[in-house]
Amino acid sequence: MGTIKYLFEKDEDVLLENTISNKDEWILMTLDEEAEVEVNVGMSRQGFYEIIVSKKFDNWEFRVMDFIGYIGVASINGIVKMNHEDYVVATDTYRGYSYKDKKIRDYESNVLIHSSSNKNWKLIKKELKLKSWKKLYDEGVILTKNPIGKFLGDPDEFSQYVMLGLGTSCEVVVSSSTKNSIDCDIDTIYKPGVRLYLDAEKLAYDSRLIRDGAHVKVMGEVDLSKYLLMAITPQILTNDYEHKWTPKTFSKSADSHFDKYYACDSKHNK
Repeated sequence: MGTIKYLFEKDEDVLLENTISNKDEWILMTLDEEAEVEVNVGMSRQGFYEIIVSKKFDNWEFRVMDFIGYIGVASINGIVKMNHEDYVVATDTYRGYSYKDKKIRDYESNVLIHSSSNKNWKLIKKELKLKSWKKLYDEGVILTKNPIGKFLGDPDEFSQYVMLGLGTSCEVVVSSSTKNSIDCDIDTIYKPGVRLYLDAEKLAYDSRLIRDGAHVKVMGEVDLSKYLLMAITPQILTNDYEHKWTPKTFSKSADSHFDKYYACDSKHNK
């Protein structure tokens, strides 16, 4: 179980920087009054992996409280930096909820996506299992010492999970992995592998879905025989094997193809 520290006063920045030496064992969550992005992650100026949540967007209370709940069972510690008044509001709003809620919330998507390279897709298809980086590393499938998230400063804790998402971010991960460096350009040319559409409602109902305040993820592995709705590869979308895809064009085309079959109840683009 992780430890939670609360910083309710701005002048405690100095205390934060000077009293915690083992910064790789902590995640800092900051509630920002002015941030223009709903949630952002990266390294803080104090050297912590930081999740910045913007108060300008709805449901910030859930992100803060999901983070606190997640840290309570994680193998890493957490620091929450926010006003005490906001903490009280978040606590009241969150009453009755959990970071492992068995139902999809009104603002959440009922479909989540995981993208992978063509090389990895061959193994995934064979086993019908979507596995975390750590699980694959322990099994000897992955030989590299660090997942791509390490370039962003992701803590080792995250490697135990299958990360899920929406939009172009899933393809950015594939693009970055093939280049072995972070490339957030959604208009760069890359070779997509597969875009997997998963039943988030069923994952939640089975208590598999975990929210950490910034990400939605699953511990260990995902059984595709139970949760996969559709797998879309470039070959499904076009017969042109020389087609030049970007994270933006592939995710848009794949999502449109998926919506033809799940348009009635899918809100994954919400």
